[in-house]
Amino acid sequence: MLYQITFDIDRQALGFGENAMKVRAAETERAVKAQQEGKLIGLWRRADCGGVVFILDVESHEALVAELSSLPIFPYVRSIGVVPLVAYPQFPEFAKGQRPSSTSRISP
Repeated sequence: MLYQITFDIDRQALGFGENAMKVRAAETERAVKAQQEGKLIGLWRRADCGGVVFILDVESHEALVAELSSLPIFPYVRSIGVVPLVAYPQFPEFAKGQRPSSTSRISP
């Protein structure tokens, strides 16, 4: 199941020193691994400088909780927004980030 996750990170609690560098390095390593496993579909910084948005593909709500709570950045997260996503009926291929086929058309 796909989930859109929005994180707001408490940058003051994270700090800017050695701890922050370690957490960010661990988070980068974790993101690369999740992408290789097919769990991390996309990752974006919000343009308003207010956090991170990403799409996860995990098997259940319980698996989502386990993934999020095990992230290195989790202790520094101020708020989390979760939106479960389902494929749009006319364009199911978008749910996995695929380009629509030439036969896909919007029906009135």
